[in-house]
Amino acid sequence: MNNTQIATQLRSIAELLELTKANRFEVIAYQNASRTIEYRQDDVKTMYQTKGIDGLHTIQGIGKTIAGNIAEYIDTGKIDKKEKLLRAISAVQLAMNDIPGVGPKTTTKLYTLLKPKTIPDLIHKLSLQKNKAILDQNSIKEKSIKNILESIQTQKTISNRIPISDALPVAQYIVNELLKNKHARRVNFVGSLRRMKDTIGDIDIIASVDARNSASIISSFVNLPIVTKVIAQGTKKATIISTHGYHIDLEIVPVNEYGSLLQHFTGSKEHNIELRTYAQSIRMSVSEHGIKVNKKSNSKDQNNSSKFKIVKCETEEKVYTTLGLQYIPPELREGSGEVTLAHKNALPRLIEQSDIRGDMQMHTRASDGKTSIDELAKRATQLKYNYIAITDHSIGLGITGGLDEKGLLLQRKEIEKINTHYAKNRSPFTILQGVEVNIRADGRLDLPDSALAQLDCALASIHSSFKQTQAETTKRYIHAIKNPSISIIAHPTGRLLGKRKELDVDWNAIFDACVIHKTALEIDAGIDRLDLPDVLACEARAKGVMLVINTDAHHPDQLENMCFGVAVARRAWLTKHDILNTMDIRNVLAWLGKTEEGY
Repeated sequence: MNNTQIATQLRSIAELLELTKANRFEVIAYQNASRTIEYRQDDVKTMYQTKGIDGLHTIQGIGKTIAGNIAEYIDTGKIDKKEKLLRAISAVQLAMNDIPGVGPKTTTKLYTLLKPKTIPDLIHKLSLQKNKAILDQNSIKEKSIKNILESIQTQKTISNRIPISDALPVAQYIVNELLKNKHARRVNFVGSLRRMKDTIGDIDIIASVDARNSASIISSFVNLPIVTKVIAQGTKKATIISTHGYHIDLEIVPVNEYGSLLQHFTGSKEHNIELRTYAQSIRMSVSEHGIKVNKKSNSKDQNNSSKFKIVKCETEEKVYTTLGLQYIPPELREGSGEVTLAHKNALPRLIEQSDIRGDMQMHTRASDGKTSIDELAKRATQLKYNYIAITDHSIGLGITGGLDEKGLLLQRKEIEKINTHYAKNRSPFTILQGVEVNIRADGRLDLPDSALAQLDCALASIHSSFKQTQAETTKRYIHAIKNPSISIIAHPTGRLLGKRKELDVDWNAIFDACVIHKTALEIDAGIDRLDLPDVLACEARAKGVMLVINTDAHHPDQLENMCFGVAVARRAWLTKHDILNTMDIRNVLAWLGKTEEGY
C-alpha cells in the first residue's frame, strides 16, 4: 500500500461526497488531503506504523477524521465512510461518475434532470430531442452531450482493463511476498503484464516449488493482506480478489518445467502460435511442459515415444536455445515476425532503463507542478542522470502560474544559479531550460519565436480543440514542427488512457515532417498517457524519426515513471540509438543545435 493508493481512496471519498451534495468544505478537505498525500516524498504507511495516528496528524491538512480514515485503510484495506457513501448512492450515479470526462457535478445534474435507471437508459434519454432542450437550459449543450455519448462508447472498449501503472506494483508486491516463503524457488508475473502492455485483464502469477511444499506457497498467497476473497484454492492453483478489485491467479509448477510454463503463460497467443509453427518446421513440438525433440531427423512417426525425447526447461532461456533461437524479450512477443528474426540472430538489443541519461519534460510550481527546480534536480541526480530539462507550461494555456517571456527570464536566472552550484561541486549534472508551449487550434504557438529561441529546448503539444478533422490536426502539428525553435512534439496522440481517444492525425505526414525538420517525437511515460503508443513509435523509428522518453513529472517521485516509457519503447523495438535522451549532454546539445557554452 503506497501513498498513491491512499490518495486515491481520499479522492474517491471527495467525489462520493459531491454526489451526495455534502458540505463543500468537507469535499475540499478530502480533495486537499488527497493531493497532499499523493505528493509526499516520505511513505505515509511507514509514518503511521512507526508513529501511530499522531504521526498522521502532523501532516498539514490532515485532521482527526481524515487521519482516522487513513489509519483504517492501512489497517483493514477499507474505509467505512466510503462504504457507507457507496451504499447511499444509486448504482447508475456511480456508473455515470465513472464515465470519462463526466465527473460528480455533471453526474448530479444529469441524474437530477433525466433520472436514468441504467447507462443504456441514459444513452436513450440523452438522445431525445425534448431532453436536449432541458439540458441546454441547464448549461449542458449539444456538444457536451455528444462528448458524453462518445465517452460512454470509449469506456465500453476499455472496461475491466487495468492500467499497467496500477497492476505492476500489485504484481511486484505479490511476487516479493511469495519469495519470502523459504520453499519458493522462482516466482514471476506473466501474461500481458510481463509483456508490459498499456492495460491488462487479470494478474497471473506462477511459482516453482518442490511438489511436497506447494501447499505452503498457496497458503502464503491466499493469506496476503490484500486478499478480500478467495475464489478457489487447490493444491497447485488458487484465485483471489484483491482489495483493488483485481482477479489474481497463482499456479504452482515443477521446478524443471518452470521455464516452459513461464514462456507459455507470458504469451502472446500469436507469439506462441508462431513459435509452435517454427518448432514443427524443425521437427520439434513445444508445450508448457517441455519440448518434444525427435531423436532422428528422418523420423516420420512423431507419436512413437521411442522416436523422441522430452527436454524439460527449468529456464525460459533454455526454451529458446533448445529451439535454436536467440532469446526473445517478453515485450517483443506479439507474433510480428520476432521468431523468424530470432532464428537469424537478428533481434535488436532493446533499450534498457540504464541507457537513459536524462529526462526532458517536467514541471514545477511555476506552472502546474508540485515542486521546485532544486527538488527535481536532486531527485534526478539520485537517479544518476546527466541532465534534465525544466519545461513548464506557457501562460497561454491558461494553467495557473504558466510562464510568459518575463517569467522565463526569471526562471533562467534560477537555473543558472543552480547549475553554478553543481559546477562548483564538480558534479557532471546540467539543468536545461525549456518550455511546453501550446499549439493553438490554428497552429500558432502561444509564445513568440523570440522567446522560444532563447531556450535550450522547446516542446510543443496540443491541449485543446481535440475534435478537429485529420487534415486540420495534421496541419496544426506540421506548422509547429516547421518552427526551428521546436525540438520535441510532446505526448503526440493527446490520448488519456481510458478517458480520451487519440487525435485523428496523418501520422506518415507527421513522421516525414519530423525527419525533414529534425524534430523528435516524445514517448510520454506519464501513467495516464504512455504516448506515443508502441505501434506508432515503431512506425516512427522505421521512418527515421528521433524519439525521446520523458516522464512529464509534476513531482520528484514521478521521475520514477521512466520505466513505463522504456517499456513502451521496448515494445516498439527501439534501441538506445533511437532515443535522444540516451545521449550525453554534449551530444544532446549538438542535436538541439546548441553549444556547450555556459554549461
